[in-house]
This record gives sequence, C-alpha cells and structure tokens, in this order.
Amino acid sequence: MVEAPESIENIMTEWLGLPPLAATHGGQIDSLIGWMHVFMLILFVGWGAFFVYALIRFRRSRNPVANYAGVKSHTSSYLEVGVLVVEMVLLFGFSIPLWAMRVDRIPSESETLVVHVTGDDRGIRVRDPGGPLARGFRGFTWFPIDERYRVLGRLVPDPAPQQFRVLNTYGHVDEYTSEGVVEFELLGQTLRLRPFTTRPKRFYFVFRDASSGEETYETARFLYSDLRDDGTTLLDFNMAYNPPCAFNPYTTCPIPLRENRLPVKILAGEKAYEGKSPSPAAR
Repeated sequence: MVEAPESIENIMTEWLGLPPLAATHGGQIDSLIGWMHVFMLILFVGWGAFFVYALIRFRRSRNPVANYAGVKSHTSSYLEVGVLVVEMVLLFGFSIPLWAMRVDRIPSESETLVVHVTGDDRGIRVRDPGGPLARGFRGFTWFPIDERYRVLGRLVPDPAPQQFRVLNTYGHVDEYTSEGVVEFELLGQTLRLRPFTTRPKRFYFVFRDASSGEETYETARFLYSDLRDDGTTLLDFNMAYNPPCAFNPYTTCPIPLRENRLPVKILAGEKAYEGKSPSPAAR
C-alpha cells in the first residue's frame, strides 16, 4: 500500500518541533506559524543574498572613491514594498481573521470540553453512552405525589452571608455561600434547612433525612426553591432528586451539612436507585 505523502503543514510542524495538537483549531495555528517561518526564511535568504551581493558589488577594490550620487535603481524600494504587502496579507488576511473566528464564534457542544472543578483539582468528564453504567441503567423511580410534602418555609437570615467549606464524596472541599436557614413545618414538626445561594433569590438544598440509605439514596438528595419578596419560599419535596453520584462513581457530590440532616422520613421525590451504585466510602 502506497502511503499518502505528508502535507507541508505536517512537515513544518515536525521540523519546528511544535507540540501535539490538543484543540480543533490547533492545526490552523500550527499552519500559520509554519508559513510565517517559511516567509521569514525567504526573507533571511533574500536579504542575506542581497547583503552578499552588496559587499561584492560595492567592494573597495572596485569602488575606491565613494559615490555620493546615490543609488539610481529602485529595485530595493520595490522589494521593501513587496515585503510590506506580504506582511499585511499575513496579518490582515490570516492572523486577525483566525483570531476573530476563535474569539467571536461560539463553539458547538461537540467542539467543547467542560472542565469540572472540585476542591483544588480540575477534571474532564467524559460521557460514554456505550459504557456499562449507561447500558445497565435501570431508570428513575419516584414516590407518588404527596401534597403533605409541599410546604411553605420562611428564611431566617444570617447577619451577613457566610461562606461554608463543604466536604464532598471525593474528600475534596468546595465553598458555598449561604444567607441563612429556612424554617418550615412538616409532619407536625418544626424543621430547619440551610440552603446555599446559587444566584440571587435561588436556593439549593443538600439534605439527608431518616429515609436516607433505605427508601432514598444514602448520601443526599437535592432540592431547589426560589425566595419570594416576602421572605418565604415554597419547598416541594416531591421535586427532591438524587445527585449524580447516586448513579455514577466518577462524579462528586457535596455531603450535607450536619444541620441539614432531618430526623423525619421524607417519602417524597426520587427514590433510591435500583441499579448497582458504589457507596462514596468505596471510592
């Protein structure tokens, strides 16, 4: 089998010792760098040859007396103008459009990678629809809707917003902002949960209850609610759902604060996953 010849861009990349490509636009940038080096090489050889020619043409033995009339030929001026034109083409025709394309164009989902931050670590989550966890997925199961678990709470604000360092299932520490606790009545008891504020007037609850590890996922469940102008918020535990770590050992989830571990069973929202999922301690 006859192998296809290498492109000039690949040859220049190897010759210049450029690093392996790690981005979809890396080849374009490498190509531009390569052609710039070719152009500089042409300039170096051209001006070098012109310099040698000038040394020979205007050597002292041939021109013992200086000529103050100046150079009559305009060849060097034409060459300088040509060089300027080529440089402008490289700058305005290639470099600026390439940069603008990368800055102004929003890449599609297939062209992007999402960097996940957990503690001081950075990671990239790779989705594999054909992996064993995806192929063996058992689906979601939920409790029937129960209006008893749809209650109105009231924010008891802190004197000032606080930063909480929260341990996650990988042993890393993440920081969350909290503005106070939400107090509510449920099943005849007065309870409190401390939400994190994800954006103005948006609450994010990470909680456990007496059903955790039995009817519901052992580590935690998540719930969102909105803060109203009158300081109240509607907590609908029928909307409580499992975090990603309930299904996949390669994800991270915050562990509920001690004050977010409720003494009552909340048999509403999403149930424990019926498939096989390792516990955080096994990770």
